[in-house]
Amino acid sequence: MDFHSFFRYPDSQIIPAHTAAMKEAIMYQYQVDLSTFVDIPSVRSYFDHPRVLISGKGNISLNSSMQKKVGEQREFHARISPDGRYLALYPEETANLRFSKKGATLLHVDLLKLLESKGIQFPTAYEMEWHAEDKVWVGCCPDLPAPPASAAKGKGSAARSGK
Repeated sequence: MDFHSFFRYPDSQIIPAHTAAMKEAIMYQYQVDLSTFVDIPSVRSYFDHPRVLISGKGNISLNSSMQKKVGEQREFHARISPDGRYLALYPEETANLRFSKKGATLLHVDLLKLLESKGIQFPTAYEMEWHAEDKVWVGCCPDLPAPPASAAKGKGSAARSGK
């Protein structure tokens, strides 16, 4: 016998007496307070978030969202964290990365080798955020395991100067 042939939930009156307990058990299982539910964030396209992409051949590029955020800026002073998990791009310091004007790309095999030595697999992407206080774009490579809490505490100019 099909379950739904003798039981209509949630408010059915057509229930044999011997299944009333079954209905009560099922209804208890699905009772929730919908007023406690919260909205989930809207779906964002992968391309809506600023990223720096690095291919397995050493091609580094700014995605279209990052290009929009930085405008005409194509020269940055780049630094990476000791584990390679974080990338910082300083637009106002002496440049060591120069992206092409048209495609916002460059080839940097030495950076590829450095990141490979830190266990980063390619292709990879750094999800970038602007930190106005320090005037720097900081990105995290989400494909890596989270670092210990003490590794993420460096901040501001002390982290920049290596102190």
